[in-house]
Amino acid sequence: AADFSGVDRTVFEELRARRRELAATKAKPAYVIATDAVLRDLARIRPSSVETMAGIRGLGRRKLSEYGPTLLEVLDAWDRNHGGGRDRTI
Repeated sequence: AADFSGVDRTVFEELRARRRELAATKAKPAYVIATDAVLRDLARIRPSSVETMAGIRGLGRRKLSEYGPTLLEVLDAWDRNHGGGRDRTI
């Protein structure tokens, strides 16, 4: 079962929507961009930089460089609108 403890569902869904856009652009399945587990960790931790994202399991250097900035845009927009802190620990 998926662990949604500490995950804001709104930001999770926004990350999923961006993942779908990236997948469509790259003509790849969405899970290749990032798994739901990665998106849950992003929504839970809400990293403030691509460097901070590096601590999330499932985001290697290639994925961080290719998709990190775009996913970070989602988190930045969410933070501007909702606040609530960044770089949280699990």
